[in-house]
Amino acid sequence: MKKSALTTFLIAGLCASTLSLVTEHFFVSNKMNWVEAQGNCRKQYTDLSSVRDEQEMEQILQTLGNQGTGWIGLYRTLNSDKWLWSEGGNSTYRKWASGQPNNYFGENCVKVENGWWNDYFCGVHLPSFCSQEMRKMVVVQETMTWEEALVYCRTNYKDLVSLLSQKELIVAQQKIGVAQGTYWWTGLRYLGDRWMWVNGDTLNWTSLQLAQCPVKPFHCWALSSNPTGDNRFCEEQLGFICLAE
Repeated sequence: MKKSALTTFLIAGLCASTLSLVTEHFFVSNKMNWVEAQGNCRKQYTDLSSVRDEQEMEQILQTLGNQGTGWIGLYRTLNSDKWLWSEGGNSTYRKWASGQPNNYFGENCVKVENGWWNDYFCGVHLPSFCSQEMRKMVVVQETMTWEEALVYCRTNYKDLVSLLSQKELIVAQQKIGVAQGTYWWTGLRYLGDRWMWVNGDTLNWTSLQLAQCPVKPFHCWALSSNPTGDNRFCEEQLGFICLAE
């Protein structure tokens, strides 16, 4: 794509529109009792994770792997057999381990362990799973150049992904961590004398470790799971991440 045509196409992506939101889950490794974990999730995210279906359960397990252990938002009050969600939802989905819940006295909170649920003592210190609504990201494993990926995302979704916070970076890395590939195109490109998100979002944080003046033609930024990513040759064929409309 010629420079003038590329510039026109980039500008066309700056119009604002509503993006889809989806619930994402985060693994918090700091060990806390259930009440402390609930307070931490409400402060840092939205709440302890609720699980509405098998797909969402898989998302939770992907944050650490199937051996992960941690609190979720399911609990019951003392002397009650009714299970409730911390955020107030009414999901009836359950994934109890064999013989669970065993209703042992005092086991009024729920942990995920080895992919299944156990009722457990709320005062035990464990990691936890928190949730928050975020912009929906779609990983495309078909490989393309950066400009081809940009056209694909704008044709089929909204745009190449922009990562506006550490939380969005974590979500993106979780998603590519279960896909096949090392580097993945994002919407970050070096234009003129600065890096910019091509959808017009503000680049206002520095966790991406960007080269201040990258050598041509390494002017397109790709995400990796470790470390965060690198500026790459824009004609390289990579998978990519789109933002859903």
